[in-house]
Amino acid sequence: MLAPEPRACSACSKTKRKCSRELPSCSRCQSRDLECVYPAPRPSCFVLCGDDPLREDELPTPTLSALELPPTPSDLMPSCSGPLAWPTLSDLQEAWFLTRESWTVQPLDNIHLTPTPISVGWRYVNRIRGWLADWTTGIRNPLIHSRLYETRLPNCIQDAFMALSSYHSRTPATEEFVYRILESRAESLVAESSESDAELDCFDHVSRVQALVVYSSIRLFDSDIRQRYLAEQQLPRLYAWSNAMLSHAAENRHLLLSSALEDIAPGLTQPVSAMQQEEVLWRAWIRSESIRRTWLVAQMLHAVYLTMQGRYVGCPGGVMFTNRKGAWEAESAHSWMKLCAEKNVGFMHRSRMYAVMEEYRPDEVDEFGKSIMELDFGVDRMENWGC
Repeated sequence: MLAPEPRACSACSKTKRKCSRELPSCSRCQSRDLECVYPAPRPSCFVLCGDDPLREDELPTPTLSALELPPTPSDLMPSCSGPLAWPTLSDLQEAWFLTRESWTVQPLDNIHLTPTPISVGWRYVNRIRGWLADWTTGIRNPLIHSRLYETRLPNCIQDAFMALSSYHSRTPATEEFVYRILESRAESLVAESSESDAELDCFDHVSRVQALVVYSSIRLFDSDIRQRYLAEQQLPRLYAWSNAMLSHAAENRHLLLSSALEDIAPGLTQPVSAMQQEEVLWRAWIRSESIRRTWLVAQMLHAVYLTMQGRYVGCPGGVMFTNRKGAWEAESAHSWMKLCAEKNVGFMHRSRMYAVMEEYRPDEVDEFGKSIMELDFGVDRMENWGC
């Protein structure tokens, strides 16, 4: 579902004329050289940071629909004779990255936060752009896991990868051509995503949001005015898609296990071995964690860009994610399982990240966690951490 368009601007409302509702200025105001001012959003269910009055965001906070019990083992894999080496109902219900609470969006308490200057917003944007540049060269990065697209490589990710690679290898002579590629691929992504959200699985959701994050991170913060303007028109889409992705994952969290099993053993007719169990849980966690991190990045790109324009932006809040160094970087299912068994992997809500400074040393937290902490607590507090 797309986020609703802004209400008609003040000038069109006053004259009772149809408003095109374009941003930053509608077509009628542009043609008449009028100041185009949109009314403030109405209140919503988002709890915002700071002391500003409650206002409406484009979509409600994603919530988890009622699901009393996780699926039975027979729902997760084909039936076969003999005992199955598979987690029990209790195991599935208590899986730490699939719990009901882990998918809820919580507001941030401003008592723990530090006002964020524009310079910190730029640092965050440049960090995201650096991670994506690393992805195109095969360097491990905190956003797109090296195993996420190992068995399935959607067309939208192929297009985003090639466009991003072209952008980073552009020259003055090819720059205009590269911009046309970015524009075309971004428009195609939006145009081809005509299916209803109900027809997409968790993998489809995360891949299309990551593709749009690639285009948005380039075009919104590039010096080319045309690309920035066109990317801004797709900003509500990024916001809407990321929320739809999180809501779908919350409502279908058990499918992360079954889809992981299908990846490693298509058409399985034999009992699952202990080694396969580790692989299934690891791959399910990779998809789960990818959804959480992608949602946080998409929401923050949306918020940072609008804040840089001087526009009021409600705090998007946060979800649970893993911040202990080593979990995202694990090279195998066994090493990931070993780490989870031996250490607290720092799976917590963004709203509780202030506790990390009390419980962990800086070298125990991964790069993604530190990027979120810098936005919330500021550069000075991060530099003093551990001193």
